Amino acid sequence: METSLFELKPGMIVSQTICDSKGLILIARGIVLTESYIKRLRNFRIQSLMIQVEANTPSLPANSPAVQHTMHTLTTLCKSLEAEKKIDIQANVFKIEQIMYAILERPFIQSFLEIDPQNTYLLLHSLRTTIIALNMGLYHGYDYLNLEYLGMCALLHDCGMGQEFQEENAEHTLLGFDKLRQNLDIDMIISLVCLQHHECFDGSGPLGFRR
Repeated sequence: METSLFELKPGMIVSQTICDSKGLILIARGIVLTESYIKRLRNFRIQSLMIQVEANTPSLPANSPAVQHTMHTLTTLCKSLEAEKKIDIQANVFKIEQIMYAILERPFIQSFLEIDPQNTYLLLHSLRTTIIALNMGLYHGYDYLNLEYLGMCALLHDCGMGQEFQEENAEHTLLGFDKLRQNLDIDMIISLVCLQHHECFDGSGPLGFRR
């Protein structure tokens, strides 16, 4: 349901992603509005927003427990990285969160989140990598499409890991690649990043790929 800016209230759920003129997400589908979100929309002079109708609309993917847990963890990690001052992400936290909401809408991303919900270390590692990657992409002026791909690559790069998280074991890159290729919705670029993320330009990586 289209709702004017003046009718928006905290707790309403956005049902359509809004982007700026450059294609960068201002607010993602599935976001639960807060006062700060509404204020931000006013600053961008957004006139109206599509809002989920509670009575007849099924729950949006972004409201699933797995996605909400992932976003909560992402927000916590962003705050931790800010506090540690290891990277400068303060200006980009909102953008990173919006890009992540869009990424997490994809069914194949959600399916991977639900495969091994107990592997907390893997989730933390993958999200930390995603935050850093997106922050770098934003710094270098990537457009939205490339930021989304970058985020998906970072989030899934270690999907071949099991409960025993051992990055030095090159087998996980092959397992991850095979796992990703079984899903036809996943772009080959994402699968190749998973396969090659331990390779080196000089061919000294575990699989011997050379640039």
